[in-house]
Amino acid sequence: MGLMFTEKLEAWADEAPDDPVWLVGHRAWKARRVAQAACQLGKTLIHQGLITGDRVALRLSGAACWPAAVAGIWKAGKPVAALTLEHLTGADVLAFLQHI
Repeated sequence: MGLMFTEKLEAWADEAPDDPVWLVGHRAWKARRVAQAACQLGKTLIHQGLITGDRVALRLSGAACWPAAVAGIWKAGKPVAALTLEHLTGADVLAFLQHI
C-alpha cells in the first residue's frame, strides 16, 4: 500500500522543509510549515473531543493554507469535503454536513 497524503507531507517536510507547497498571493507556505499546521490542527480537533461520527467544518480565509487544513482533518481521522461557500447559506452548509 502506498503512503497516505499526511505521511507524504511529513516525509516531504523532512526531506525538503523549505520547498513551497502552497502559494497565496506573494506568500509561500513551505513544506515544514504546512506539516506543522496540519499536525497542530489534527491535535486540536482531537483535544476538543472529536470522535467518530462528528463532522468538521472550517471556514478559511483566502490566505489560508488548504493543504494544511485537509491534512489536519485527515490526521484527526475525518473525511474532507470541500465546499465553495460563496453561493451557500449557513442552512445549506448544515444540511450538507448532516448528510455526509
